Amino acid sequence: MIVLLWLNQHRMLVVGLLAAAMWIGAYGWYFRNTVKTWLLRGKPHTWSVDMVTKKAVARGQEQV
Repeated sequence: MIVLLWLNQHRMLVVGLLAAAMWIGAYGWYFRNTVKTWLLRGKPHTWSVDMVTKKAVARGQEQV
């Protein structure tokens, strides 16, 4: 009987931890660009334009 109570509590703990991890992960995935923008807000804007290929490059990424 005690083993069944322990198993039930263990299962509830595992389900609760999994639910919390999925909830935090979902919010992290949804807000990742907002957080990245917030962290980079104090960085100076560095960009350049290559006139041969007519492409703009900002922070090492080609802009469209």
